[in-house]
Amino acid sequence: MRILFLALHKSYGDLLYNALLFKAVKLQNKNAVVEVFTTKQGLELFQKNRYIDFMDDKLASFNKRYDFLVDTSFKGSSYFYSFILKAENKVALYKKNKEKFLSFIYNKLTPFKPKIDEIKNTLQILTPVLGQEIHIEPYFWIFKENPLKGKNYVVISPTAPVPTKVPNIDVFNEVAKFIHSKGYEVVFAYPKSEEFYITKRLDFANYISTDVHTYASILKDAKAIISCETFSYHLATFLNVPSLVLLGAYPMWKISSLQDFVSLNLDCQYCGSKICKRKDNACLNINYQDVIAKAEKLL
Repeated sequence: MRILFLALHKSYGDLLYNALLFKAVKLQNKNAVVEVFTTKQGLELFQKNRYIDFMDDKLASFNKRYDFLVDTSFKGSSYFYSFILKAENKVALYKKNKEKFLSFIYNKLTPFKPKIDEIKNTLQILTPVLGQEIHIEPYFWIFKENPLKGKNYVVISPTAPVPTKVPNIDVFNEVAKFIHSKGYEVVFAYPKSEEFYITKRLDFANYISTDVHTYASILKDAKAIISCETFSYHLATFLNVPSLVLLGAYPMWKISSLQDFVSLNLDCQYCGSKICKRKDNACLNINYQDVIAKAEKLL
């Protein structure tokens, strides 16, 4: 069986869950060939994943005929690619009735049925492929050297690629002071491209801008993580690390008892917009004392 996955997301959080699909196929059929058409972010994240036989971000690399094409992206560009790529069975989930018209592209267009957690939501797309519902435990596949190995620390990730996710740095700094008072080292970790959010630094804290795999290595050995980016708490769950996320305009899909969140629960919250329609980013006005109250339970 030869399967092509379309994993065309640009966010690491969305891409991360695709890794469950690759593993599920290989565990059910060890002779299956798994190929992945993905983005540059996917190439970085999925490197050395043992359940992938081949991956690339170029359409021309996928000129074979497949038994299954599984579109996990299900958006404009993936509609086009799914239409022109060759596969006996083309699989996708749909969430709205208006998307049924895509049946001329996908002959295995399956209704999305919300489950109790994001792992089950992700895996249901494989039911037409494997013929049954399955469960796969979260995992991560590559770690680099952890520069903080042996230390007792808490990670704070105060940045995100979307500004409507990011509270003021003062909130994180106040939480960092509390964590430090409890005897833990504090590590601020974030991508180099988001360093501009770090407008104030604390003398006692470590600041590390790093790649995704070193970040995973740092997080794996942490006592807990506090962040505003959904990828961080998803990755923490994959690594079995307690996490607390400060929610702005984007919702949280809880999949583990290790996860918790702080939110103002405004009527307009969870709009998923990169720009606040109210113009005031009210959902980001989180009180640091509320964060500390939740953080204390993690330590």
